[in-house]
Amino acid sequence: MKHAQLVARAADWLRHRYGCGIVLSEQYCATGEVPDVIAWKGHCKSVLVECKASRADFLADAGKPFRQKPEYGMGSQRFYMAPAGIIRADELPKHWGLLELCGREVRTAKKPVPAIPKSSGWPVECSDCGVMFVTGVPSCTPVLI
Repeated sequence: MKHAQLVARAADWLRHRYGCGIVLSEQYCATGEVPDVIAWKGHCKSVLVECKASRADFLADAGKPFRQKPEYGMGSQRFYMAPAGIIRADELPKHWGLLELCGREVRTAKKPVPAIPKSSGWPVECSDCGVMFVTGVPSCTPVLI
């Protein structure tokens, strides 16, 4: 399966199965990151999906700046999407989930870790009010990021 087809399937899954209201694909960001698909649901919870058509593509992804320093990456929830068998769940970076394409079906092989540990420094949204904060700072204390 080609990368563009995976991106289209990820956008469709986010919109129709995961309940995201806003879904964007391959948009350039001011930070330099270009997520394959990013979407928002609920209280501004952002969901990132990186699509990998091959094992080599997945392995090369680990060298990207936003994988080396995940605290600067996008998405309060993060998934990889690939054809079944390309990525093993035990190979995923911490906190990432895995979506596998099995024929026409997208299945969740591993859910992302919903709560990011306090020591991670990742930006997250407060589930009560939707305000962004950095873990390790008292919740609902806005921080410019």
